[in-house]
Amino acid sequence: MGRVLLAWELGENFGHLVRQRTIAGKLRELGHVPILAVRDTRVAHEILQGADLPFVQSPRPSVQTYKSGGLVSYSDILLASGYADTKTLLGLVQGWLGLYASCQIDLVMIDHAPTAQLAAQISQTKSLLACTGFALPPASTPTPSIRPWEFTRKDQLRKVEEMAVSSMNECIRKLGGRQLDRVVDIFADTATAMVTFPELDHYGARPDLKYVGAIEYYDGGAVPVWPKGQGKRIFLYFRAASLVADKVMEALTAFPGVAICSIPDASADFRKKHESERVQIVTSPLDLRRVLETADLTITYGGLGLVSASALAGVPTLVIPQHSEQYLTAQRVAALGIGILFNQKSKLGNLGQHIEYILGANGMSDQAKRFSARHRNHQSSISAALVAEEASALMRT
Repeated sequence: MGRVLLAWELGENFGHLVRQRTIAGKLRELGHVPILAVRDTRVAHEILQGADLPFVQSPRPSVQTYKSGGLVSYSDILLASGYADTKTLLGLVQGWLGLYASCQIDLVMIDHAPTAQLAAQISQTKSLLACTGFALPPASTPTPSIRPWEFTRKDQLRKVEEMAVSSMNECIRKLGGRQLDRVVDIFADTATAMVTFPELDHYGARPDLKYVGAIEYYDGGAVPVWPKGQGKRIFLYFRAASLVADKVMEALTAFPGVAICSIPDASADFRKKHESERVQIVTSPLDLRRVLETADLTITYGGLGLVSASALAGVPTLVIPQHSEQYLTAQRVAALGIGILFNQKSKLGNLGQHIEYILGANGMSDQAKRFSARHRNHQSSISAALVAEEASALMRT
């Protein structure tokens, strides 16, 4: 029996905890003790209800001092997450080391948690990368641009990487450990169990990585009931706080079909403004599997969990990305032909025209069904079991 800390440090919303909840259950079946370190305790309360899983707050910087006109690479993300200031990074690493000691862990499982990985390397704690492609940049120097829609100078990428490496090495000098030459060195010689498909790796398929498949569902959520009406069925997952949320809802209202809109932060005023007989808004988690079984189209901002679930159900996806990670996901979706990226400057025109196009006779539904057929033996529970077994093997060594 081993004690495993499942670490979530960066990123938002439900996806990380959906994965971690499922993996934690498999670890428990193997006789291990899972403990979750979560970025957002409010989301943890919602997703972990009924799972009887202990969780703690993961270390986070109290003040954000790094200024950037737009994060250009993984290294830049680190600088914006406390690495621009050595004292802040030292505090974060010491926070993780304190968690390792107080929880008496045998292994830390890393899901977009670079500082947890740095702390593991410093303390020689066993670790396993169980993450999506975005959380593990390619082994290159400098770390590549995450803004493919614009040109980024190589010297700018090199500069931000050098800043991040310098901060990490100063931290290592004070706490012990092996000096780093590049950012990706914190992941060197670390076992991987990538919880995605090669085709949906944000950086493209990498033959040196072990992919176990997406973990996109959790057992919970309300059974969906589609609004009455004729036409195509659209499932929307979005945030009311998004700057384009109103425009998205207006496009759905104008479309001659029915829609279930999962919008966790929708206020009473937002619902009053946009809900109708054909457009239903829900704020609590839904049984995603049942929604997608009868949907014709998914619209979302590009969270990899929902994109994967939609593709596995043979449903095309219209992606409206809100930041770089989602944009990279949208590019993979478009490259596979299982959906499109919404672009206001494209020849397709407005959002309503994008919806009409993707639901038209263009082969996207067929491509999504082919993706589903290729992965017809995939099950989230099996992917989670593979991760848990990999963790068990590491703890035995």
